[in-house]
Amino acid sequence: MKWLKWATGKRNGALPPDVEAAVLGRFAFERELQRQRALCDRRGGGFLLMVMGVTSTGAANPGLLMLDRLAAVVSKRVRLSDIAGVYGERGDRIGVILSETDRAGAEAFLQSIENLMRASLNGSWTPDFRLHCELFPYPEMIAAVMVQDAEAARDAVPARTR
Repeated sequence: MKWLKWATGKRNGALPPDVEAAVLGRFAFERELQRQRALCDRRGGGFLLMVMGVTSTGAANPGLLMLDRLAAVVSKRVRLSDIAGVYGERGDRIGVILSETDRAGAEAFLQSIENLMRASLNGSWTPDFRLHCELFPYPEMIAAVMVQDAEAARDAVPARTR
């Protein structure tokens, strides 16, 4: 049966089967992120990329166990139009693409994830485990970088004198 796991891409350390259907692998998620950017560039609109992780100071190596638990919680909470997946070079975070969502909606989503994580830990959410999150709006983030680059370029050109 090991050959079947290998042939279908299942391996040790993979997400649990019930979560695997709702949370994409790292490469599939990166492709979906590129696709969403291209769609927004073509038709307008935007999305918000939320990158979440769990850190611990007390346990020896809770990383994969807590990441699996976070992925399971996220898979229960995402809308059909949202896309969740493993994010980052090390695959130690979960990314969620929230379509047509503002910052207030993302904060409400994050609060519900935190509440579900606490419930999944039977209320034992301690300071040892901490949920952390970064928000990246698209295209506002890119527009802000472009404005800064244009201002820097303008400041770098010396003014003409008469």
